[in-house]
Amino acid sequence: MRKSFNIKKTLCFALATGSLLNSVSTFAISSFQPLEAYYNDIKISVNDEYKSVNHEPFIIDGVTYVSVRDIGNLFNISSYWNVGDQTVQLTGGLSSTAETTYKQQIAQLQAEINTLESALASYENTLSDPSYSLTPPSSNTNWGYDQTIPGLGQTTIPGLGQTTYPSYDPNTSWGYGQTTTTPNTSWGYGTTTPNYNTGTSWGYGNTGTGSSSSSTQIKEIDKYAIEDALARYEEEEDIEWSFSTRFGSSVVDLDIEFYGDDFRRDYDRLSTSKIEGFIEDVCDAIMAELVGTYGERHTIEGKLTDTDANEDLVIFEYDNGRLDVEEVDIFANIDDMIDIIEDDIFRDDYDDVISMKDNESLTHDADIEGITLDVDRHGVVEFVIEIDFDDDAQNAWNDEFDGRDKVASAEDLLDDVINELESEYDLDARDGDIIGTLESRDGDTLVEVNDEGEYEWSKF
Repeated sequence: MRKSFNIKKTLCFALATGSLLNSVSTFAISSFQPLEAYYNDIKISVNDEYKSVNHEPFIIDGVTYVSVRDIGNLFNISSYWNVGDQTVQLTGGLSSTAETTYKQQIAQLQAEINTLESALASYENTLSDPSYSLTPPSSNTNWGYDQTIPGLGQTTIPGLGQTTYPSYDPNTSWGYGQTTTTPNTSWGYGTTTPNYNTGTSWGYGNTGTGSSSSSTQIKEIDKYAIEDALARYEEEEDIEWSFSTRFGSSVVDLDIEFYGDDFRRDYDRLSTSKIEGFIEDVCDAIMAELVGTYGERHTIEGKLTDTDANEDLVIFEYDNGRLDVEEVDIFANIDDMIDIIEDDIFRDDYDDVISMKDNESLTHDADIEGITLDVDRHGVVEFVIEIDFDDDAQNAWNDEFDGRDKVASAEDLLDDVINELESEYDLDARDGDIIGTLESRDGDTLVEVNDEGEYEWSKF
């Protein structure tokens, strides 16, 4: 949505790379300028958490503006407009010490999260191992033990392949003086059991809290590497693309954008398969950089947008190597548009007729029967206007055409229809967005609108 308005004393805050205002600049003498702003349901997120604001953000000349009071509320900063010296005064906020403390706490929590995710990934890999089974190694009640364990005094457990059993020692946390055993199998599951360690809360050296080692190291997401990977696609299909990514707990938000004023015609020439292939290549490149990070199992959700038209052309989701694409149908109301043209233009403006004068200056009417609209795969709108001519109207058409190389009422009718379509769908007939014909009921083409928006006239 585009809005034009004047700004004189509006408190706005320019967000750039997430930093707050930290310097005071000197501006020109007060002036009054008309500005054109874009509103596109812009959201504010702080540390991956969406926040509500009192004033809707907007974009002017590629810069996003957010109310300084809203920013202050998000970061515990008080704002005041001093009209006397034309100054925005900010007070409060986090001290440098508190900010450092919070950053340290965040880093610590992130490290703990990485450890837990590493352990979870290890457990999931174990569960997905085909050799893993929850079936007991033996059908007897001793779970594969050859003998019972009377009072922990037994020295061997042949069913587990263990050569010695630790002697009982009540001074240790588990009651055993021996800290490790070396079994040959892992409880009948087909994998080696980790060394037993009474110094850990789980009793094993590589599982649970207090583990002595970890088989998986989770890397941080390298956003610069992702930017470099996406740079390879910035001129794909002879269109200049821009990419932006945002990482949540389970989803990567991806925006693919281009300037339609410069490249919309090139985009419209692309087949659906080429567009989907391009999006899939971009998603593949992102996921390749997420391998080994906490984002490697994320889903990518995004949209492809013509920023000049403020129009989302494609909405997509990429999950586990599969791309699902939904093309946004901007012509969903095409049937309603037929009713609008026939009611508001044909009936109200023309009384359902066009009029022509013959060589004797007598006026003859021809009935406007209706219009059909169709949209091809490239988004080009094609219309057909049908007119019912009697013999006198046909002769009058030919007489007026011979004198002027066109028919005035038919030209006005075509202008009104095309203007309505251009306004409703943000099209331009001169760019080939709209083509069509005006035909007689018997199928004679009397006017053809070509892909340059020009009228080519004929007569009966």
